[in-house]
Amino acid sequence: MHVDLENRLTDDHFLLFGRITQAYARHEALMEEIMAAVSGADATSVKLMTNHLPFGWKRAVMLNLLRHRGVPVGRIDEVLAFFAPLHTMLQLRDDIAHSSWVQTDPLTAIKPSWLNTGPRWALKPVHDIAGEGKTYVEDDVEQFTYTLESLVEVADRLDENEAALKRYLAAADLAPPRT
Repeated sequence: MHVDLENRLTDDHFLLFGRITQAYARHEALMEEIMAAVSGADATSVKLMTNHLPFGWKRAVMLNLLRHRGVPVGRIDEVLAFFAPLHTMLQLRDDIAHSSWVQTDPLTAIKPSWLNTGPRWALKPVHDIAGEGKTYVEDDVEQFTYTLESLVEVADRLDENEAALKRYLAAADLAPPRT
C-alpha cells in the first residue's frame, strides 16, 4: 500500500474519496432522471441542460420542476429528504475535489490543508435565527477532520441512500422507463 509520508494519506483514503465523489455523481444522475421523468424529456437532454450547474443549483432546478409539474407536496418532500444528506456533506465533497489533505489530531485523522491558515473561529458556521429574537447562533460542532472509519461511514451512508432513492423512484413512478 502506498502512503504519502508527508500527509499520511493512504490508498484507502483515495479509494474512499473516489467512492464519495462517485456517489455524488450518481445522485446527480438520479436528479437528472427525475427531471426527465417529470418533464417528458430524455435524461441526456436534461444532463446537457444542467451539467454546468453546481449540485445545489441542480437540486433547486429539480425542485422547481417538480413544483411546476404539479407533483404533490408530500412526494416532493419525500424526494428532497433523499438529497438532504448530500446537502449536509457537500463541504466534504468540495474539499475532496478542491483541497489537498494533511494529517491532524488524532494521528489517524486527516483534514483539508486550508484549515491550517487563518483563525479557527472564522470556520464556525453562523445561522441567522432572528425569528427567535436572537441575531445569530454558532454551531457547536462542525466536522472538518476525518478518520478512515468516518470516511467509510460517509461512503456507506451515501451508497445506502442511493439504493433507497432508486427503490423509491421506481415505486413512485418518478424514474424514466429503462430502454
